[in-house]
Amino acid sequence: MKRLIASMLAACLATGVVAAAEPDTTQNAQLEAVTRSVKAQLDIGDQYTDFYGQLDDDGLEPYWNLQWEAPGDRIGVEASQDGVIRWYSRNTDSIARYEDDFPPQLPKVTREQAQAAAQAFAKRVLKSGEAVVFEENTDSARPLNTDSFYLYGTLYYNGLPTPVSISMSVRTSNLEVYRYSRNADKRVGAIPSKTPSVRQADAAALLRGTRKLQLVYTTQAGDGKPSGKAVLRYVPEDVDNFIVDAQSG
Repeated sequence: MKRLIASMLAACLATGVVAAAEPDTTQNAQLEAVTRSVKAQLDIGDQYTDFYGQLDDDGLEPYWNLQWEAPGDRIGVEASQDGVIRWYSRNTDSIARYEDDFPPQLPKVTREQAQAAAQAFAKRVLKSGEAVVFEENTDSARPLNTDSFYLYGTLYYNGLPTPVSISMSVRTSNLEVYRYSRNADKRVGAIPSKTPSVRQADAAALLRGTRKLQLVYTTQAGDGKPSGKAVLRYVPEDVDNFIVDAQSG
């Protein structure tokens, strides 16, 4: 994949337009469109003095690698060609960080506040019809690490769970989301309707036909004893897992 590298002064960052190292009108236009979209989603201002944009390929799909820099402030973004943010990170030198040689302290904000900030961030970067549901027992801020809350969840589309995971880190000092990741977002073709063509009862009947039973002797525990009397039972054989396509049946 052809590499596109661009740098510019702060005055040129207001529009997100960059001058490519090699003239390529199509890639310049793509870079400008993606940069504008990402800046709007993340509310990136014009205070950055350097910008870098490059088209990369991870072997599955091309994506844009974007970076903004100013003294003590750096932003990195990976975005798909249609502007979907796959990864985001912001490093700010002015943010105070916890050091191990200081006494432990409790965070000044609650996990609920951090989750509310993360949901607000998600509304800005997720596409129409998408939402994230965070798990309740993910690792969060602890007395020995009061810098941030870590949140992990599942991406839902049209109210249904997907294989895509979402993770965020939220600073406890100002409730800023400074790290975001959208993982395993690889799919081919259009997303089908959320309304299945096959009824659940019909899918269950199809799956019942895949179950094979075998007759075995086993024991039945009882009265708190590790083993009880011998019994004869039908048990499922070890077979492959089966699923039913909800649209084609």
